[in-house]
Formats: sequence, structure tokens, C-alpha cells
Amino acid sequence: MFRALLNLVGKIRESTRGNAMVLAGIALPVLVGMTGLAVEGGAWYYIKRDMQNAADAASLAATATNGTNYVENARAVAAQYGYNNGADNTTVTVINDAACPSGASNCYRVTITKNVALIFSKVIGYEGTATMAGSNSRAIALTSNATASPGIREVDFCVVTLSPAGTGFGFEVNGGPNIDMSGCNLMSNSNMNCNGSNDMNANAYSVGYNTTCGEQKYTGVAAYGDSFASKASAINTDSCSSPSNTSISGSISATVLTICGDLTLTGDVTLTSPNTVITIRDGFLDLNNRTIRTAAGASATIIFTGTNGGGYGHTPTGRGTIDIQAPTTGPWSGIAIYQDPALTSNVDVDYRGSGTNAQTWNVTGLVYLPNSDAQFRGVVNKSTNGAACTIFVVSTMLINGTGNTLARGTGCAAAGLDPPSTTVTGGRGNLVA
Repeated sequence: MFRALLNLVGKIRESTRGNAMVLAGIALPVLVGMTGLAVEGGAWYYIKRDMQNAADAASLAATATNGTNYVENARAVAAQYGYNNGADNTTVTVINDAACPSGASNCYRVTITKNVALIFSKVIGYEGTATMAGSNSRAIALTSNATASPGIREVDFCVVTLSPAGTGFGFEVNGGPNIDMSGCNLMSNSNMNCNGSNDMNANAYSVGYNTTCGEQKYTGVAAYGDSFASKASAINTDSCSSPSNTSISGSISATVLTICGDLTLTGDVTLTSPNTVITIRDGFLDLNNRTIRTAAGASATIIFTGTNGGGYGHTPTGRGTIDIQAPTTGPWSGIAIYQDPALTSNVDVDYRGSGTNAQTWNVTGLVYLPNSDAQFRGVVNKSTNGAACTIFVVSTMLINGTGNTLARGTGCAAAGLDPPSTTVTGGRGNLVA
């Protein structure tokens, strides 16, 4: 093409004046094509770099699965980079028995392929390497290999959801872009899904699949076995023949309060003794626009127990504040709020940080709600006088809104709590060149 152009230029130079315009007209498409190819080639280079980063992250995510759900895990991570399998002319393929560059056959391999439309390069006759919607395109493909890390380790959790695999999402987030669970790990005995707040400065472990939750995602792990259910044997077993409404207010030094029916705050309550146990049988804790708190050096456990049915509630209710730290010794060490695992009705918690029934929970210790479908729409933080340890064990957890702190686990040793944990095989893998 260029030799013909030079010959043509030579002939034009021999002709009459004015042919410069003709020369420019002939050369312009070629110059535009060459410039366009440079621009388009630069865009391809950028896409390839971005795809390589996505493939590397996806192959590492695939290794963190204990052999199951590796395809879903890898594709979920690739989607976070904008490469969603089956969308926008993109394919993400994942295999777990690929031949490694070293010759072994245990590599996790992720290949991302994306068709890119041709624009400027068509001017100089480049026809691409694929077709897209009936037009020529360029297929860009990048591959990454990774191997899993061996070993067994124990992982502590700040949030555990107990609903078993096959029951939908155990842990789910809608919104909440500022949620911060720094230093925490999340655990679901089923699946996890996060929209609007993905990493939360926490790692996520699940028995089932995980779409977008956590900085690092580990799926296919062993289910958490509830180590706190046995604490129910320490609950006061007094019967409740005729539930009624009991009111309290002011400073309370008693270490044992057993309530039959609803417990209502008629004024702010300050608990002044260590190891206080408040047992509410067949009733709510009605905050009634008041605050229940533990004084400096004091501690308390609030227990909900009783019978299923009868319309009895077994949760905090009403607008107000719970500001307590759990005991650091004794049978209820580290436990701030405890729902009897035998309770299965009227146990759901809908925590709202604003509105008519807004509550504020400032809690140091474990919040144990094993059969509760818990919704949180506001900030949960540590108690005023306690360490940074706020742990949840619930059936399911749904987080809505923009709360910025939910759980903390860095101060649990000082809070007298051995956090929920499980043994995990393997960990984050290694890229293989």
C-alpha cells in the first residue's frame, strides 16, 4: 500500500500546481487510520492490563474454596472488576485441575475473554480476530494460574449466621457503604450476598457461595458448630405461671433479677454490680424511651427465655438505649444478651437507629440470638465502659442503610469472651507464573 502511495505521490509532483490538495486528500485517510490504530492499540493495552489484574484476583479467590464453589467465587471477584461472565461480550472460565507451568496438575486457572469492537483500525483494513453482533471485533483473552495454600488454622468470627445451607442467604447487605468491621471475620453456615458494601474491612467465610462479601472470600468451609447453645443450662428455671409487667428505674445493685412477663423501664436504669443477671421469662424488655446501662466496673447479662406461643415476645423493644458490658468471669462471662435457643417464635430483631422505635445498642460482649432473623439499620458499637468486643451469633442477618460500625473483635480477651471460631483448611493461594 505504501509503495503504491509513494508512486502516486511522485506522479502528482510531476503534474500541475494544485495537486497538493489531491495529495492531502489521498494521504489523510491513511494518516487518520494510523493515528486511530495507535489510539485503539493503547486502549487494548489498558484493557489487557485491567483484565490481567482481574484474572489474578479471580484465580486467587478460586483457591480459597476448599474445593467447592470455586467457579462462583472466581466469577464474583472478576465481576467486581467489571468482567461479568455472560454480560458485555465477556466470558470467565474457571477450572481447578489445570496443568501448572511447573508441570503439576493442581492449578486453579481463570481465563477472561472479552470481545472489543473495532473503530479506527478498520480504516487501514484490520479485520480483527472475532465477530460481535455481525461486525468484526478483537478478542482479548488473559489467563491466570494459582495454587491453593495447604495447612489448617483456626479463625475467630465477629458475626456468625446459623441458618443451614440451602436456606438462602445467611448474611446479606443492602446499602451500608460505610460499614466497618475492622479486625473481624464473618461466617455463614449458608450463603452470603452484599450489595453496596462489599469488603467492610472483614474477611468472609461461608459453607455455601459468596457473591460479593468481604475483602477475602473463603467458601466451602466447614459449618460453625454452635458452642453457646449449652449455656442455656445455666438459665434460671423458675416457672412463670402468670406473666405480668414489671417496672424498674434508677440505680440497681441486685445481682439477680428474674422477671415473669415484660420488663419496662420507667426511668433510666444504672446497674452497679458486677455479674448481674437479668432473666426475662415470657416477656419483652421495653426500653420505653429510657436507657439501661452498666456503671464503670459493673457488668450484666440480659437473658430472654420462656415458652413458645402465647404471643410472648423475647426481644428488646421500644425506643431507647442498651449500654452494657458483659461479665468477664462466671457462667455468663463475655455474654451480654442471650436468647434461649429453645425459643423459636417472636425472637426476630429489627434494629433501627432512627425513627419511632429507634434503639441504640452499645454492647461489649456476645449478642446471642440463635433463631432470630435479625435486621440492622443503624450503628451498633461497644459499651461506654467496656472493651471493643461486639459479637453476633444469629440465625440470619440483613444489614440495611448506612451504619458505619456493627461488630468488633479486637478487645474480646479483655471482655472475657472466647469468640466463636472454626477450623479452616488452607488459605489464600499463590499465583503461578
